Amino acid sequence: MVITEEQKQFLEENDYVVIDNFISDKDCDAIKESIRERVEREDYNIKLSVDIQEPIDKYNEGKLRLEFHGKKSFIEERSKQHFGITFDELYDKFKSEYSFMYYYDMWNSPHDPDEAKYFDLDGAEHTIRRNVIEVYKDCVSENIDDVHILRRLQIYPPGGHIAEHTDGGDGTYSFSISVGDKEGEGGTLRCNNDDIECKKGRCIIMNADENVHEVIPTVGWSRYNYIVFVRKI
Repeated sequence: MVITEEQKQFLEENDYVVIDNFISDKDCDAIKESIRERVEREDYNIKLSVDIQEPIDKYNEGKLRLEFHGKKSFIEERSKQHFGITFDELYDKFKSEYSFMYYYDMWNSPHDPDEAKYFDLDGAEHTIRRNVIEVYKDCVSENIDDVHILRRLQIYPPGGHIAEHTDGGDGTYSFSISVGDKEGEGGTLRCNNDDIECKKGRCIIMNADENVHEVIPTVGWSRYNYIVFVRKI
């Protein structure tokens, strides 16, 4: 059993629940190493979103809206073209005010027999899929024929965070699995005003379309996660 009756009830009442030891240390290490290798190869997308509103005078408000989403090479080229600075320089200017993360994701059917072709994680993806589907069957429906999964390998570099939000339709549930322990300040997942620290193998299951949550900025370390969104097609 992945989720107990007590945890299931807590999830229903609070739109989130914390499950420790959702996956093994070995699986966590395989996932973290895969993320690091992707970063070294620059095989990842960057999402940077800046949304600043500042009053100019009593009659008007100033608003800055900036969003980048794509491979680093693409973003680096546009940053130099439009702002005359490198992406890292842009990052330093806005890191206290934006939502920022590296990630790599892929849609797939939970019945895909060859899903390892997307993520070579030394078997960890099979454990995660099995646990996710078991929770879905326990908490939502035994019928998984019309279910799709979005999986995301995710890293928040120093200063990276996500502002308070709901997920707006990404899934019935989200599964946020920490693949490393907290290594510095910040990086906390704040869920319905409860602060949940990173702990290796810990999974926070959320009704993320209803649950208001955020990740506060990491200070001096990188936060590694494996995120799963489960949704009906």
